Amino acid sequence: MAVCGPRDREWLSVTAFTLIESSRPAQIKAFTMAQLRAGSMRARKYWEHYRTLSRQQRRTNKSDVRKDRSQPLSNVRTERKAQLFAEALRRFEIRATQIQTRDQPQQGARAKARVMHDNERKGGDKGLPFARRGMPPSSRPGLSAEEYLPGGGSR
Repeated sequence: MAVCGPRDREWLSVTAFTLIESSRPAQIKAFTMAQLRAGSMRARKYWEHYRTLSRQQRRTNKSDVRKDRSQPLSNVRTERKAQLFAEALRRFEIRATQIQTRDQPQQGARAKARVMHDNERKGGDKGLPFARRGMPPSSRPGLSAEEYLPGGGSR
């Protein structure tokens, strides 16, 4: 887990540092889904930018003739920023997943009740197993049209 230190504060802009700080567990618990989506989009944008920049810097450093030189400080800073934003993005996504899974059973129960209500209102396939619903009577295994339709097979 990347911890944002005092040096990181110097390297980041005010808006970027605010984004990192807002992804901390104490602040992120109060976020709505819309705020989490916005935060994850911003963190992803920053992360992709610094990841790409770090790769470019690494390539240019590799092509440098002098192999005994250590890694330039600018690339260390860029990689650190990419790491910080990757961690922030991960925290935003984890929190969004937690909220979705918390809210999902309620939505599932509502959807199931709506389907059951619609089937009852339409006089639907109440007695048939779920896998056989919606199939035409002739293609249902074990049932003929006479057995399925009330009053026989002819209409």
